[in-house]
Amino acid sequence: MYYALIDENNNNHVLENLEDKYPIFKKVKLGDCYIFNEKNDYTDEDIAYPFFISFDKDTLNYHIVPETRAIEEYMTNIRKNLKSIKESRTNWNGKITIRPGKKPDGADGVYPANGHKYIEIVVNQISFILEFQTLCFDGDTLNCYLDKIQFVAYPCLETLNYFSLNGDLHIMYPNKGDGNYCVGNNRVVYNTKFNCESDSEKVAESFIEFIKDILKDSSPKVYTHND
Repeated sequence: MYYALIDENNNNHVLENLEDKYPIFKKVKLGDCYIFNEKNDYTDEDIAYPFFISFDKDTLNYHIVPETRAIEEYMTNIRKNLKSIKESRTNWNGKITIRPGKKPDGADGVYPANGHKYIEIVVNQISFILEFQTLCFDGDTLNCYLDKIQFVAYPCLETLNYFSLNGDLHIMYPNKGDGNYCVGNNRVVYNTKFNCESDSEKVAESFIEFIKDILKDSSPKVYTHND
């Protein structure tokens, strides 16, 4: 994992050595991490210093998050609501898992993705993720908006961002704004209207509807040279 700590004294949003080793990843300009603003009008005063920017070359995931966050109670409430709804669906066997970020090997106690908080349900080999932050583009810059809820779905044995056969890197983050989404190659990322002040039951119900909509349209397709 490549990472850098950004604070008032270091505003250089560059992951050193990454561009030299893997120049294709420089197509993503990493921006700032913002605390929740209910007016959706973000300024430099809303930047959540200090925060980490990072990239994991194994998962192709970008992160822009603070080292620690205290939203466990809200996450637990949503998990409880999800569990009660899911139990009524006998064909959904996947676990509901609350996941923090993962410590990279050799990080010596540094957790650059630990502030990445999400709940995951795997159904029919599809990872459905309720993100407790929204990663999206503002122009050509990828920013993170803490406590804004984002829904994600992609094949659980693959990665969200991916390479096509011609070597192009496809970045699956929407543009900034409630209701915006990015869809492609069996992957969906959706910016919801919800935030961590929203009713947890309504968030859970909306996430379940998101899952149902994806499953309805995810019938497997097989193509041969005769098609």
